[in-house]
Amino acid sequence: MPDTLLCTRPSPHTLHLKLNRPQKLNAITAGMLDGLIAGIAEAESDTQIRAVVLSGEGRAFSSGADLGQLESMEPESFRALVARFMTLALAIHGATKPVIAAVHGYAMAGGFELAVMADVRIAAEGTRFGLPDTAIGLSPTSGMTWALPRLIGWGRAVDLT
Repeated sequence: MPDTLLCTRPSPHTLHLKLNRPQKLNAITAGMLDGLIAGIAEAESDTQIRAVVLSGEGRAFSSGADLGQLESMEPESFRALVARFMTLALAIHGATKPVIAAVHGYAMAGGFELAVMADVRIAAEGTRFGLPDTAIGLSPTSGMTWALPRLIGWGRAVDLT
């Protein structure tokens, strides 16, 4: 796993994937997406694992995609990053084992999408969810526009955009 993603087995039946860039509010990089995809694949292939837990280190679950990386990306690299988000969403939705998001602090943009991808979300008191990227013309990339209204209702979903 990349050094920005911690992969542990707190019990023989649980795989814990922790975003580990607290100094950047766990802003998601391409390498982290690759690690999350690999982690879900590992859980699916390991008959001992019964659940996957996603969390973030520090004071945020995730602030979303690393905007510093996005600014310097060529269009092809940006398309590849969006494709990774979609690959992760499909891997989680296709997983036979539950994926649980333990959310705290900020869950913004791609971090919010990651939480929505999970089968179960457990949010700490005071957790803030949001889609600030819509204000700069970016649309959610991982099927969130379909999933979010089904989770919280159309009116509340529109209010968040």
